[in-house]
Amino acid sequence: MATATKQKQKPAAGGSITERKVVGRPFQKGQSGNPSGMHKGYLTVVEAARQHTESAIQTLKDLSDAAESEQARVAASTALLDRGWGKPTQPSVDLTPPVPSPLEGVSVEDLRLLLAFLRKAGPGELELLLAQAKQPALPAPATETVADASE
Repeated sequence: MATATKQKQKPAAGGSITERKVVGRPFQKGQSGNPSGMHKGYLTVVEAARQHTESAIQTLKDLSDAAESEQARVAASTALLDRGWGKPTQPSVDLTPPVPSPLEGVSVEDLRLLLAFLRKAGPGELELLLAQAKQPALPAPATETVADASE
């Protein structure tokens, strides 16, 4: 419960005494007088509004069916859908370019063969494969065809 008190301050430079009105209890620094952040009458207003839900929904339905303006019908229909199903979410747009997969261009059959090989391979063979995979790939050797050599 808030109480109002008056505090006297020291005389100002002109010699007059000023009074300052303090409403409620002075709270310590960093403490809130209203930690929930809600107004005192908020819950009573919410409860009163909820008592009229059925008639408000009926009014929205009537408007969506018979309003003269198409804009009013759309607004009433949207309000009904939002209350019944919630507002739709806006999908986020990913602006980062896709990262190419290291398996891009590998056929399903090749992947099956690799999986079968890995299942049969022993520990030494797997270590050898992993070591080879970490080495940089060598460029393809240049090969000349008979037609290129004759030119």
